[in-house]
Amino acid sequence: MKTYLVTGAAGFIGANFIKYLLNKKYQNQDIKVLILDDLTYAGNLGTIKEDIDNKRCFFIKGNIVDKELVQKIFDEIMSDKENEKFTKAGIEPLFSAPENARVMIVGQAPGIKAQEAGKYWFDKSGDRLREWMGVDEKTFYESDIFAIVPMDFYYPGKGKSGDLPPRKDFAAKWHPKILKELPKLELIILIGQYAQKYYLGDKEKSNLTETVKAYNEYLPKYLPIVHPSPRNMIWLKKNPWFEEDVIPILKNKIKEYLKQ
Repeated sequence: MKTYLVTGAAGFIGANFIKYLLNKKYQNQDIKVLILDDLTYAGNLGTIKEDIDNKRCFFIKGNIVDKELVQKIFDEIMSDKENEKFTKAGIEPLFSAPENARVMIVGQAPGIKAQEAGKYWFDKSGDRLREWMGVDEKTFYESDIFAIVPMDFYYPGKGKSGDLPPRKDFAAKWHPKILKELPKLELIILIGQYAQKYYLGDKEKSNLTETVKAYNEYLPKYLPIVHPSPRNMIWLKKNPWFEEDVIPILKNKIKEYLKQ
């Protein structure tokens, strides 16, 4: 699948080029068009708003200058031998690191639906995560305050009881490079045991439940939470304190960052 990155697409020339790609040159073909625009000139998406369907055409609010260093990391990941099978299959690493990000969300790894769509948290788990955060899809995907940096940027495959874990040492290799490009970062949301183990180290408790229950010990830098997967409904019912105590804190923090 061909991927186009179009900058300044909200302007007259960019908007017409988007429509040419989607409706003429690749009208009935698989294509991914990434629109990058800071909206400082146009102010809004104008005529291309109807073309952004989050299937073939995606919008990212940002400045091309902010993306250059992250793009270098992206290219390094693509060319790394450990990711060779994904690159040969035309699969790109799935993460997002806008320079203005205040919140970094660290999950396990993209699910198969997210990888196929080229869109992180594009499943039922993502729906619940956004509900917990108190944001809609538009804010989650188009705002530049969220960095999405999972423990592995590729779908790891299927295991006996669910998806396989992220590859060992992947995060240690790539996360530090990305963190250097996020100077405004204030909060890291740690979703699940792999993220918590990596970031909390010896401060992690004996199990996930105890770690999440001790969330106050890790604030304001980290907020450990359970994975929003439908598989964790039983856990949520057994631990009502999570949605009663932790989720309101998460929502309030996100609300504060959105106001800034």
